[in-house]
Amino acid sequence: MHPEYVSRPRVERHLRAAVERTPLTLLHAPLGSGKTAAAATAFDDLPETVWMEAHPWHAGAFVAELVDAVRNVRPEFGRMTLGALEAGAPVAHVAATFARELTHIDAPLLLVLDNVHVFEEATDFSRFVDTAVAALPAGVGILAMGRSLPDLALGKTFALGKAQILPSEFLAFDAQDVGALARHFGRDVDDAEIASILQTTEGWAAGVSLALTAQRMFLTRELLSGLDRRDVAFLEQIAVFETIDVDMLERSDEFADARERVAHLRRNGGLLTDIGKERYRLHPVLRQLAEDALENKGDLAGAHRAAAVAYARAGEIGAALFHAEKGRDPDTVAQLLRNHALAAIATGDRRRLRTLANTIDPDSKDASVRWYVDGLLEKARGSAETRAFFTRASDTADRSGDATTAFAARAQIIELDIGHTLHIDEMALAELTQRADTAGLPAMVTARVLRGWSRAVSHDFAGALAELSLVPALADPATRFNTDILKAYADTALGEVERAQETLDALTRLLENDDRIVLQTLTLVWFARLALLWGNTVVASDVAAQAERLASALDLRAEEAALYVALAEIATHQGDVAASVRYAERARSRADRAWYAGDVARVRAFAEIALARAAFLGHDNAIACELVERAVAGGGFPPVQRAVALTESAFYTLLSDATASARPIAAAREAVASATPLDAADAVALATADDLLSFLDAANGVVHEPGLRGCEPFEKLLERRRGLVTLGHAGVAVGSARRGSTESSVPFDTALEVLVRDGPRFEARLARAYASTFLKPKPSSTTVAFSVDLTARELEILELLVEGLTNKEIAQRLVVSPRTIETHVERVLGKLEVGSRSRAIAKALRLGIVKLV
Repeated sequence: MHPEYVSRPRVERHLRAAVERTPLTLLHAPLGSGKTAAAATAFDDLPETVWMEAHPWHAGAFVAELVDAVRNVRPEFGRMTLGALEAGAPVAHVAATFARELTHIDAPLLLVLDNVHVFEEATDFSRFVDTAVAALPAGVGILAMGRSLPDLALGKTFALGKAQILPSEFLAFDAQDVGALARHFGRDVDDAEIASILQTTEGWAAGVSLALTAQRMFLTRELLSGLDRRDVAFLEQIAVFETIDVDMLERSDEFADARERVAHLRRNGGLLTDIGKERYRLHPVLRQLAEDALENKGDLAGAHRAAAVAYARAGEIGAALFHAEKGRDPDTVAQLLRNHALAAIATGDRRRLRTLANTIDPDSKDASVRWYVDGLLEKARGSAETRAFFTRASDTADRSGDATTAFAARAQIIELDIGHTLHIDEMALAELTQRADTAGLPAMVTARVLRGWSRAVSHDFAGALAELSLVPALADPATRFNTDILKAYADTALGEVERAQETLDALTRLLENDDRIVLQTLTLVWFARLALLWGNTVVASDVAAQAERLASALDLRAEEAALYVALAEIATHQGDVAASVRYAERARSRADRAWYAGDVARVRAFAEIALARAAFLGHDNAIACELVERAVAGGGFPPVQRAVALTESAFYTLLSDATASARPIAAAREAVASATPLDAADAVALATADDLLSFLDAANGVVHEPGLRGCEPFEKLLERRRGLVTLGHAGVAVGSARRGSTESSVPFDTALEVLVRDGPRFEARLARAYASTFLKPKPSSTTVAFSVDLTARELEILELLVEGLTNKEIAQRLVVSPRTIETHVERVLGKLEVGSRSRAIAKALRLGIVKLV
């Protein structure tokens, strides 16, 4: 039992019995009724009780706080929930994910949500509870308590007996309770006094407490005048805090003596309830007295401003935003947003953030902060006005001498310009780097990464890697993601495939046990896209499948265009008609969401290419030709994708009519020769189209004249993909058969087997279909022989990995040490010949070693 509260067995039995009846129990009781104390004495000593005290700033951002509360009992809980939250998933999806993750907690669990009246008008909280309660696993319950209750749409839940509302009458004190509380306060009261107290207070807990402590001057106005002057001042300062956290307070200069003041108050009668970990709660009546005193002196807003600063220094940005809003001081707001704008966006409480930004006078010295925050909010919405806001912020910051905002706004502008493939002025990059030199390590990393991407966009991949070489090795996941993705792309473009794969494997492993599951998913999307450039469709398929599972679980939409176009391409390589169509249509519908402007048109174009490929795979070459002709004629096809479409259409035409004229081939050759690659993906696509044309030329006895231009920066990558055997070699074998020189398909089959050594390739399917007219090639293999000898324990751990458990969660489930699990996981990765848990999961599912439940 909590030492600050008095046990009331009757009330505790009532509460325990109630929460065992239904998954959701609602307790509506007024201030001072003793509901918090009753729940504390009933459940606080139970190891599987999670306690979340809601504060006003949680109204717009409560999920992270709830996850943190659960982690007090299960430290590894909530990665997927936080990921869905970060991805901007609808609240119902986040709630369903939260409930699903609770299934990993085997022991019974009770979530006590106190002060839920702060969510009275928070529709997101109501939707969250409605969805979560419907999906809670057996053994998990919620007790929600407050002075009022949110508007919960639980009609069906009540009808099914999954929810109940407790009347507050059971909380009323009886004579036995009054006697126990009196003894707790060191009072000796007789039956007559107890009866009198009950009559005057009607058993109201706060009233009973007031009556029993009046002789000691607790909770009276005289208390404030009778205490030490510094204690009174401290009480007034902390009156605006929902919880008194000594460690947090001491980080602020205004509360430097917080520890001493708290100890002094507790010795001298200030009613501070110890709630653990050097955190205290001020009695609500005393708190109200202190707030009244502050308001009478006109200092209440100032206390909120001090609280905003204290919370910001402690990194609790949601609370800082709440108090800044109450503080009504534009200077405090500007300083808070100047230093913590990105963290403020991450809270998800964008309504409050916009409200705060609007308090800054557009003609003031801090106007740049307002425009910068507006830019971030517009960026989150995907608005076309984003750059204009950042430009305005940058210009205004320069005029007012706000170096912090000027740097942040310029960095955002350069990032946007890179994403839209606009030319980045070298002077702008140099200036950003110069500004970063005096702005600290995070700014320096930002500047170097942006310089690196600018080099990469300009095809200076060695220069991009040189920029990254100046960034110190940092363990921060977000920084590692930004640097390692660029490094993997630059290495890929330079043909250093093994190095790129090692980088991505290491990054994936770093993120697999971290809360940054969104970054993990984005890493897997990049991994799949780069693996396709390497020509390794097996690896691409594995990591893309895992990325799709995570993206679906998170409802992640930011990278859907890139993910679905990769999945569509993989499906065409694998010959899966249904998947090709499904993913192509999804890619086409999400094309506008592509961050990289060059991808918008490319995604749409490749979706059309994939649909034509699906028709070919379904043995309808005429439809395939028609789809390509219609798409290309419609315009909007980037030159590289047009070249690819026309090259593949030449095959569809020849397969429909072997006597067709050379016009389709000539059109394809002209398209290839006139296209210039935008990046490595374009270069690989063009080179593949040229390879297909070389196959047709060789098959027809024509000397192939390579038509590629602009691919020189990617030559090492293209050489690696070509290897020693090309489609041209396969075409020579077909040409020999056409001339009657041989009927053997062995040279052709051998060439194709080399080409698909890292997984099936669509171009090999085209070549095989064309060759079948002249010889009988061996059917392509659709399976990859692979055996793995896992022990029973290793198989069990692999199955838990597929369920989504982290190493520590698996250790908790199997009651072994995390180090033991790490050893088993390493053995599983080694036997599966993969570099990360994500790839192990995907490979295990692909090979049927384990199955999704």
